[in-house]
Amino acid sequence: ASRAKQLASGLKDVPKRVTNDRQLAGSGGMRVGRQREDGGSSEVTGIKYWSNRTYSRVAVYLDGPAEVRTGQVAQNKKAGRPSRVYLDIRKARKSAKVNGSSAVNDKLLSQIRAAQHSNDVVRVVLDLKGDVGQHRVLVMDNPYRVMVDAYRKGAAPKLDSPKKFKVVLDPGHGGKDNGASGQGKLHEKDVVL
Repeated sequence: ASRAKQLASGLKDVPKRVTNDRQLAGSGGMRVGRQREDGGSSEVTGIKYWSNRTYSRVAVYLDGPAEVRTGQVAQNKKAGRPSRVYLDIRKARKSAKVNGSSAVNDKLLSQIRAAQHSNDVVRVVLDLKGDVGQHRVLVMDNPYRVMVDAYRKGAAPKLDSPKKFKVVLDPGHGGKDNGASGQGKLHEKDVVL
């Protein structure tokens, strides 16, 4: 019980609720993903992380789709609080199998914390070492998961600078040229099409 209270108190300085998208955008956050079509809740079933030289990746696994609000909180040296990236996964509940806190101690992350923030919101917080430069969030299916990449200051890729590249399409066989034939008269030209 005391560990749960410690965890909850560590999450309290992250903004409680964001009432609208304008307020969220002003706090440096964003909203991504979608809710379940049946109106039910998804369960957070696991959290994994990978460490890289310039960024850390965290995957939050769920048993259904998720809508996520995310943002950053600056470091507060006076209060002894690190900079953080947080995710509020809406219409969700945390599985009892998911640890409330996991130590990471790579070059960027010190720990990952997860708690049932309210009846229908699971909050995941990434405690950072130093200041985070940028983070990005992707909501993916098959399996359902929320991916978070947190970058060191000055190490984030420039997402808005398009690179020129050439795409070459080779249509393969077609017309009178069937290409290779497989069992059941399956022709390469049909597979290519």
